[in-house]
Amino acid sequence: MFAEGYFDHYEGGPEGWAPAYEYRVVAAKIVDGDTVDLIVDVGFRQFMEDRFRLCDIDTWEKRRPTMALGRAAAARLKQLLYEAKAVRVVTQKDLHDRNKTGKFGRYIAALYVYIPTLGPGWINVADVLEAEGHAKESRDAT
Repeated sequence: MFAEGYFDHYEGGPEGWAPAYEYRVVAAKIVDGDTVDLIVDVGFRQFMEDRFRLCDIDTWEKRRPTMALGRAAAARLKQLLYEAKAVRVVTQKDLHDRNKTGKFGRYIAALYVYIPTLGPGWINVADVLEAEGHAKESRDAT
């Protein structure tokens, strides 16, 4: 096990945060525009499925009165994940909370797609949704 204070030397990010963890993933289910169930390759031929909430954005809900906007956001998320040649999720571990999950038990994470037709390199899904009007910025994503 790590000695006490092992992670104290990491700089950057909020106090109490360890470095990011990155995993290859496949989408299992689109819950709504900012929530997705992912099958995560955790290495050594081990996989887990869990629910993830996209950090830094908030999309409209898929119920009235914003049903049309919510469905459009979910459809765009689904399209981005379908078109992607590769998908990865980036999470961070809160040193004061073993599992960094929001109030609904979802892991808070950034989701990146590799779609050569959208541009070179990895693209943050939240940035695309926000730029296209499917989401608004939110630092309180839980």
